[in-house]
Amino acid sequence: MYNNFLNIGPFNLVSSPSDEFSCITWLDNQKPGSVAYISFGTKFSPPPHELVALAEALEATKTPFLWSINKDSQRHLPLEFLEKTTTNGLGKIVPWAPQVQVLEHIAIGVFVTHSGWNSVLESIGAGVPMICRPFIGDQPINTWMVERVWGIGVRIEGGNFTKLGTCRALEQV
Repeated sequence: MYNNFLNIGPFNLVSSPSDEFSCITWLDNQKPGSVAYISFGTKFSPPPHELVALAEALEATKTPFLWSINKDSQRHLPLEFLEKTTTNGLGKIVPWAPQVQVLEHIAIGVFVTHSGWNSVLESIGAGVPMICRPFIGDQPINTWMVERVWGIGVRIEGGNFTKLGTCRALEQV
């Protein structure tokens, strides 16, 4: 499918430092190493049933989270999850976050990612372990490197988010 793929990245030095959704201010009020930062980039998102499973795991483990998710995907999140977690301060959901600045924040304890090369490099640079859910292209091999070679993260159990598998990954990391 990608026989003529040429990696020309990384692009991690071109991100904008603006924080229009007050992510850093919210992180400033969290305990060090306690927050899961969740982002799957701008092109992909897990299917609706996986988004629900991820949300259920965050709620079940009471893991504070900052979730960068587009508006179209947000509509798949359970309404009761949104009401319970964002109103009590457990979580913050935004359509975009300044990823490099977020990952470098002391409150971040884990990065739930698609394992795109830029995201992997940014996470490594910030010293944040990863929970990987790859989709296409270089993401599966990046995930393999993160888990098996570098030992700085895990691939989500079974390759898809389930409530139990996600709870296990959050507890492990």
